[in-house]
Parts: sequence; C-alpha cells; structure tokens
Amino acid sequence: MNAIHPEPSAAFPLAAGLLLGMVTLSTCQAADLSLGMAAAGFIVPYKDTPAKVVPLPAVGYEDGTLFWQGGRGGFHIVENSSHRLDFYLGIDPRHFRPEDSTDWQIRQLNKRRIGVASGLAYTLTTRAGSFSTSLEGDVINHSDGMSAEAAWSYTLRRDRWSLIPAGGVRWDNGAQNRYYYGISAEESARSHLAEWRPGDAFTPWLGLSLLYAPGDRLLTYISAQYERLPDEVRHSPMNDRDSAAIITAGFSYRFL
Repeated sequence: MNAIHPEPSAAFPLAAGLLLGMVTLSTCQAADLSLGMAAAGFIVPYKDTPAKVVPLPAVGYEDGTLFWQGGRGGFHIVENSSHRLDFYLGIDPRHFRPEDSTDWQIRQLNKRRIGVASGLAYTLTTRAGSFSTSLEGDVINHSDGMSAEAAWSYTLRRDRWSLIPAGGVRWDNGAQNRYYYGISAEESARSHLAEWRPGDAFTPWLGLSLLYAPGDRLLTYISAQYERLPDEVRHSPMNDRDSAAIITAGFSYRFL
C-alpha cells in the first residue's frame, strides 16, 4: 500500500501559501518525503504591474508528527481520521515591488515584502469534504497583522486522477491590509497618490486543482485560485484590478 493518493489538507489561500499546500502524499509508511519543482503565475491587483511567473521548489514531508506541505510546516497537535489540529509557520507570498510597475507614481511607493506567519489550523474531514479554519499572525514584523480563514475542499477521484474544488473566505485585519495596500502620508507626498488606510476586510476565494499520479511515486498537478478583492483593498490607489489569481503547475516525486 505505497501508491500515491492525493489528499486535500487545509486549503491555502494566497495569504497563507500556494495551492501546493492542498496536495499531500498519503501512504501507509511511517514517513513521507517528496521533492519536485513547480512554476507559479501571479496575477496581482497593483496598477500597471504585469503577471509574474516564478519557479518554486515543491517539498513535502510527513512523519506522523512533523510536516511540511506547500508553503508551511509545523507539527500535528492532534491527528486522527476525522480531526487535525496543527501548529505551523507559513509563508505569505503577497509582496509588492515598485519597480515591477510601469506607472511612475506606483514606483515611488515603499516595497512590501513576503511575510512569514505563525498560527493554528484545524481541519475536520467528513464525507462532504474537508472543512478547515485557521488563525495566524505576522512573526517577522513586516505588517504586524493577523489573518483568519474558513475553507472547504472536496476530492473527486477516478483511477489515478483527482479533482479538488475548494472555496473559502479570509479575514485580514487593518494592519495586514495597510501593509500590502495602504499609502502613508510620506508615500502620498512623494507619489501624489491619495493616502489610503484600509481597515479589516473579508476576501472570498475559489480554487480548483487537478492531480494525476502516473505511477506509485510520481505526482503531477495544476491548480488555480481566484480572489475577489473587498472594497477596502480594491479601492486603494495602488490597484487597478478588483481581483487576484495564482496558477501553479508542477510535479513531485516521493522517495520514502
């Protein structure tokens, strides 16, 4: 019983990591290690900023207690067939580089860096799918913000194919939104854009992943996720789009 079976974990929004986090490798062995490569295409809402494709390592590890899945890793506090409670450190891939934009005003703003967050995630697995919630906060003092999420995913399997639809909503507090989408008085004076101090907001998202396991150790996948931005975000003078998206494709090979 060592074939690869794609399983949904707690769904990862753009703020918590890549959709790679929805793909885990489940076997009857005591430990799993998988390595691979992926490419992620980011469509960001920032004004006159083109989509970007980024190569990424795809690393997965699971030994029954410790794990690394997609963009976050940690340890299972509780894990059984229906319930899982995790403590984790995760990557927030959102970032802003002024030089990526062709708009001279946007190029005057401050850089916003990729974040790292720590939190708790709970997943309930039922016949109707996996239901997850999470709460996390910035741990490297970039935004000093907090985020929470509620999500659902369901795995449809046929032979070696799996299709995983998912959806959820993420809450970001004002500090988080101000870091990624706010404009300070200093930036306003420099760029001639209006000041913007967004507050708390809820962001709904939808995702879909297609996985294919051609053998017992190799897994290939493609995932897409779409976010509809709330008013607090999309009305920022930094933005000229009302949505964001990410498309990820790659493969992983299980060694253990």
